[in-house]
Amino acid sequence: MLAAADNNGDLATLLRAAALLHLPADALDPAENAGLVRAVDGQIAFRHPVVRSVIYQEMPLSQRQRAHAALARALVGSESDDRRIWHQAMATLTGDEEVAAALEASARRAQARSGHASAATAFERAAALSLNDTRLAVRLAAAAQAAWDAGQPERARLLIARVLPSADDRMRARLLHLRGSIDAQCGSINWAVVTQIEGSDISDEPSLTLAMLHEAAEGCVDTGDLARLRDIGARVAKIGTRTALDQLRRAVILGLVAMFSGEHERARTAFRDALMLGTGFDDNLKVQFWSVYASWLDDDIAASLRFATRAADLARAQGLLSLLPSALNQQARQLLRNSRFSQAYAAAEEGYLLSADRGYGWGWHLITMACVEAIWGREADARQHAEQVLTFAPTRGDAVLTALAQATLGLLALTTGRPTEAAGRLQEVCAADQPALLVTPLASVPHADAIEAIVRAGQPLELAAAPLARVRSWTAQLPTMARRSVLARCEGLLGTCPPDQAFTEALELARAIPPFERARTELLYGEWLRRERRRTQSRTHLRAAAELFRTLGTTCWAQRAEAELRAAGETARPHEPSALEQLTPQELKITELVAEGLTNRNIAAQLFLSPRTIDYHLRKVFSKLGIASRAELIRQAPTQKPT
Repeated sequence: MLAAADNNGDLATLLRAAALLHLPADALDPAENAGLVRAVDGQIAFRHPVVRSVIYQEMPLSQRQRAHAALARALVGSESDDRRIWHQAMATLTGDEEVAAALEASARRAQARSGHASAATAFERAAALSLNDTRLAVRLAAAAQAAWDAGQPERARLLIARVLPSADDRMRARLLHLRGSIDAQCGSINWAVVTQIEGSDISDEPSLTLAMLHEAAEGCVDTGDLARLRDIGARVAKIGTRTALDQLRRAVILGLVAMFSGEHERARTAFRDALMLGTGFDDNLKVQFWSVYASWLDDDIAASLRFATRAADLARAQGLLSLLPSALNQQARQLLRNSRFSQAYAAAEEGYLLSADRGYGWGWHLITMACVEAIWGREADARQHAEQVLTFAPTRGDAVLTALAQATLGLLALTTGRPTEAAGRLQEVCAADQPALLVTPLASVPHADAIEAIVRAGQPLELAAAPLARVRSWTAQLPTMARRSVLARCEGLLGTCPPDQAFTEALELARAIPPFERARTELLYGEWLRRERRRTQSRTHLRAAAELFRTLGTTCWAQRAEAELRAAGETARPHEPSALEQLTPQELKITELVAEGLTNRNIAAQLFLSPRTIDYHLRKVFSKLGIASRAELIRQAPTQKPT
């Protein structure tokens, strides 16, 4: 019973507690002989966790209390403070404010160690021992936050529901903020927006008010509620700021409002202010999220990826399972935007598995996976994932996700040589006039894809007028090199500018766009030149496109470029895939972590897998790469795949 009451398994502590209860030295022998427990290297372990749980649950209350009291007395030294306090709390059956306060302090130490689930349990137990209603409410609220940080949304919701009826306005505002954050990830986005605004209406803390309005603004972007977004912007503009973090959040909110209202120059100014204010907040995870937004409008895709990767690293280091799926989503989307497709897929897949396990919204992860699959030409997988999103997104009120799923299916049709289908889908998406589609990180711009599909399908060019107008407006609002390059390519395709001049300009500006888009520009220019019977010139561009597509691992697109090369009179050399290209995204991720010097156990912890699973994947990696040892892998593995 003592062993079952102590979840640490330290044999020395167990024996001291047994002595305090005057148990004989051989008291544990029958359990060992029966195979229920075993003592190895100073640790006591049960045959199975269920055995320990059953023994503990069936202990009479008085014996459970005696066991915890003995264990508390047996624990000595400051390093055992937290365990001793926990056993004292479990041995206490009535309210005891001294024990509750000690347990609350222990919970905060657990939070500092990223032990959020343990902290939630300790806060909840401290609340049960509280003699004061106010302290009880504070501790339950802290338990709810810790549960959410541990990735336990339902537990957090139940704790919030226990506190809300008796909470004063200040605490109610904080609880509504937390509930709104949970709903945004695990429920209805519309309801999350309503909850955040309700909380902001009763908040008397400017920092908290800004935090709630920020999350409400992000929800409005996802639902396409631009009227409410502008109302939030007008309200935020009137809120005074006390700290640099408040000023940073205010700048981001105003930047979001301006960006999705089509005022891109004003948005860029606000976001640049935010980036300057963000200096010095390198360890603040949410600041990294905001910095991703802030680098979007400058088309600084390298900076966006840097901030997103930092956010994922911080979420792991701080054990914030509530935010890790969001951080992985940001990282995956920025990798996708940078044409690093295998890495994007691996991050999205990890985020999807974490989200699905914990009941979070997983639509963004599936969109990234579907987009990569579409570019790779994996039709069945891309269609399945996009259609999952089309089923799921409307239940959350996520209009942007719905549009992106349709755009992804359009890109899939374009990749697999069905331009008529692609044109139909993409025109429908563009007609919906979702501003987010032009600023959401994807592998391509849906409006530009629509124009290419219309041209390739041989449809009347008048059908391209609406998407072209949107690309022109988008570029005029903020004429960055990347936007100008995309516009020039569209003008060249449609002949609204002299194609030679337009495609040349698009390629001159192409250093600002991701490699996948650059390769597509080379391909489209080469195709136009071949149709103009300028075969020698066309081969230069088609060859560049084919080589870049192959480097990126986009086989369908490479095959299209090679077919054009053959039509232009050049025989494309057969491509032999490298060993590295044969690795799955998960194997690639593990390979990179091994190259960084991590052990299997550390990799397992980072990827939330078992060490045995990591070992299984590594054996497959060794086989594919033709190596026999971890040392060889560390010597040979690149820090990243070319994609």
